[in-house]
Amino acid sequence: MKKLIYSLILVLTGICVFGQQQSQYTQYVFNKSNINPSYVGNSDALCIFGTARQQWIGFKDESDATVGPRDFLVNVEMPLFNIKSGIGISVESDKLGPENNLSVRLNYAFHQSINTNHRISYGLGFELLNRTIDYSNLFYFDNGDPLLISNQKEGALFMDLNFGLNYSLNDNFYVGISGKRLLGFSNDIGGVEFNNIRQFFFTSGYDFVLNSNKKQKLVLSTGILAKTTFKISQIEAHAIVKYRNKYWAGLNYRLDDAIGIMAGVYINDLAIGVSYDYTISKLSKGGSYGSPEIFLRYCYPISPRIKKKGYYNPRFL
Repeated sequence: MKKLIYSLILVLTGICVFGQQQSQYTQYVFNKSNINPSYVGNSDALCIFGTARQQWIGFKDESDATVGPRDFLVNVEMPLFNIKSGIGISVESDKLGPENNLSVRLNYAFHQSINTNHRISYGLGFELLNRTIDYSNLFYFDNGDPLLISNQKEGALFMDLNFGLNYSLNDNFYVGISGKRLLGFSNDIGGVEFNNIRQFFFTSGYDFVLNSNKKQKLVLSTGILAKTTFKISQIEAHAIVKYRNKYWAGLNYRLDDAIGIMAGVYINDLAIGVSYDYTISKLSKGGSYGSPEIFLRYCYPISPRIKKKGYYNPRFL
């Protein structure tokens, strides 16, 4: 039964391609560089971000162990003021049944300010992905299939590139496009060929200031995220109310998939956020109760060095 459940989940995530070729996070807006490298270094701070997600809780095997996807991500990024850029590194672990993925991404972004209000950023990312398949946990419909006779773990290394572009206005509006795993790198794992799927993302958002009083500042932050492989597409939207730049709460809707609630708080330079997705797709009939997620983000503010200016005065000749 356990192997059959794993196989069904693999089929389902083949349909919901964004499930595990690229990990899915409800609170992506707090770490946009994960889907678009051009956002790296946009904050004037050294930021450390960590998140964990258990997707589709309720999928269990005969021993009552959860077999839904589990994701962990750590991201560190900072600006480089001298060259108008930002750099970052991400380490992510993604587990889905018999498949384990461990990726390391190096990101770089160049920020071009048109004036004090407008900024365009270009980003490039290099990714190393180690993918491991435990064939002993697969259910074989044809036990004589020579491609699936392995009863052990097999793995391979994949390399790929990501690219992104974004535009921001007054820190209130942003729009970005990006592509991930653009090379479509493939490799052999235990006699089976696995391919990285090219995926493309569109993000946009706007902050509506409802109350500009600093002591009672109220902001409605809205945004959308569209994802596509040009064969399968998905779209989601969120609305978050932020109060006094300290508390936030909101909703996220992923079309034909889930409705999420999220909330969080800032404690000085530390942000803590939690969310929970309620499954509304057919997966709910398969036993999914939803997907909880939590993140921590710490940002240490840094500022560019002020260059000393010298002046020529003929009085001191």
